[in-house]
Amino acid sequence: MYVFKFNFCLTKIYKIDGMKKTQCRSKGRRCRNVIHTRKRSYTGVVGGGIETAKNYFYRNIKKNYKEHVYPDFYLRSAIPGVEFPTIKDAETYDDKDIETHFTPLVEVIIKQTNNKDLIDFVVQLYLTGNLTLMTDEDRRNGYAPMNSIQHIEQLNNYATKFNVLKQYRMNDGKQLSTKDFPSLFDLERFIHDKIKQGVFEKIEEKKSKRSKTSLAQKRLREDGEDDAVVVLRTPNYTVYQPTSEIGSKFYGRNTKWCTAADKNNMFCHYNEKGKFYIIQNQDNPTDKYQYHPNDMQFKNSHDHPVSAGEVRLLFQDKQLKAWFKQVTAEAIHQDKYAAAYTKAYGVLYYMAYRTSNKQDLNLNLFNAIFSPEEMHKEMELIIKTVYGVDGDDDDDYKFQLLDLLSDNELAYLVQNKHFVKGIFKLKQKYPTNFVFSKPEFKKYSVYFTSVSLSRSKSKSRSKSRPNSLSKSKSKSKSKSK
Repeated sequence: MYVFKFNFCLTKIYKIDGMKKTQCRSKGRRCRNVIHTRKRSYTGVVGGGIETAKNYFYRNIKKNYKEHVYPDFYLRSAIPGVEFPTIKDAETYDDKDIETHFTPLVEVIIKQTNNKDLIDFVVQLYLTGNLTLMTDEDRRNGYAPMNSIQHIEQLNNYATKFNVLKQYRMNDGKQLSTKDFPSLFDLERFIHDKIKQGVFEKIEEKKSKRSKTSLAQKRLREDGEDDAVVVLRTPNYTVYQPTSEIGSKFYGRNTKWCTAADKNNMFCHYNEKGKFYIIQNQDNPTDKYQYHPNDMQFKNSHDHPVSAGEVRLLFQDKQLKAWFKQVTAEAIHQDKYAAAYTKAYGVLYYMAYRTSNKQDLNLNLFNAIFSPEEMHKEMELIIKTVYGVDGDDDDDYKFQLLDLLSDNELAYLVQNKHFVKGIFKLKQKYPTNFVFSKPEFKKYSVYFTSVSLSRSKSKSRSKSRPNSLSKSKSKSKSKSK
C-alpha cells in the first residue's frame, strides 16, 4: 500500500496490522477522509518517464529475473565488472536489496534506450520477455525468440516510425503501449504492414506538398502583402481593396474565390468593372467576405452568397454598415437605369437599381442596407407620391413607383393610412392594372379594401368621441356652477 498526503488536511502516518495509513489531524474542522489510503495500480500507459520505469522495474524484477533477465548475455557484456546476483539470492531479496543489486541493470537499460518517453515501454517489454525479434532464418532453423536489450535500437527505430504515423493520424487508433503491442514483434509487424501499404510514401508526399505550400505562401506574402489598400478598420473588421492579382491571392488565401485562385484567376475581370473589397474578421482571420459593389455580389469564404444571418452579424458593427451603404450608393449611381430614375424621383435610385439587377443582386445585403425603417425620407416621398400630395396627380408615375416596391417596403408602407388610401383610389380607378396582380400586392390586398378603410375611419371617430363628450360634460359643469 502507498500513502498519499492530501493538501486539504494535516495527516499523521501510523500502522494498523503492518499497513501504512494516514489520519487527519485538522484542527477546528472535521475532514470526511478520516483514513486516507489508496492502492496504486499500473495501467500500462507509457511516457511516465525514468522514475516510473524504475519503480516498475524494482516491483517486477524479482519474479521475472530468472526467466527473462538472467539469460541475457548481451546485458552482462554491457556492464562488465558487475556481478549478477544468483537466482537463489535474488529470490530472497527484500525491497532494499533489490534496489541495491539491480540498480546497475536498470541504469544500463535507461542508457541504451536514451529516450525518456520510451523507457516505460522498453522496461515493460523486457521484464515480460517480449523484447524479442526473429529473423526469417531464425524461424527456418526453429530457434526460439531471444529477449534481450540488444533489440532496443530496433525498438527506437520502429517507435520513431510509429510516431510519424501517429502525427498523420495513420496509426489506426493504436498507442505505443503493451495493450496495443504486447511484444516488439507485434510492433515490427505493424510497421512493416504500413510500409507494404505505401503509407510512408504517402506521408512523404504530404510533407513535400506542405513544404512547397509553405514556400509558396512565403513568396505570396512577400509579393502580395503590400498590394492592397486598407479602406476601413473597425474594432471588429478590416476592409482591404486589392490592387493586383497577387494582392488578391494573398488577402483571399484560404478561401474558394476565383479572385484568389492560382489558375484562371478572375481578378482582372472583376477589377475592370469596379473595385472589390475583402472584409476580414480581426478576431478570426479565416472569417472573410468578398464584396463587389458594382454588381452587388457578396460571398463568404466558401464562395456562397452571404445569408441574412451573416449580414445581421456583420452589421452589428455600425461603422461597417455605414461603409457598406456608402460604397453601395456610389456604385448604384453609376447604373444607367438608376441614374435615369434619379432624375425623376431623386432619392429612390436604389429601387430602380434593385429592379434592373435582380439576378446578381444579394437581396439579404440590399434589404439590410436599404431598410425601410432607416429610409424615412424615401418612405415619406413614396407616401406623398401615391397619396397625391402637392398636386402630384400623374398616375403613370405612381404605377412606375409601385412597380419598384419590395415586400419589405410594402410591409412598412401599409401601416400608413395615407398610403393605403392612395392605393385604394388607384385600385378603384384602375382595377386591372398589372401592379395589383403582383404577388407582393396580393399579399397585402386586405389593406386596400373599403372594409379596412371603414374600420380605420371608425377607429379614428371612436378616438375623437370621448374628447367631445368630455367637452360637453365640462360645459354643463360650468353652467351649473
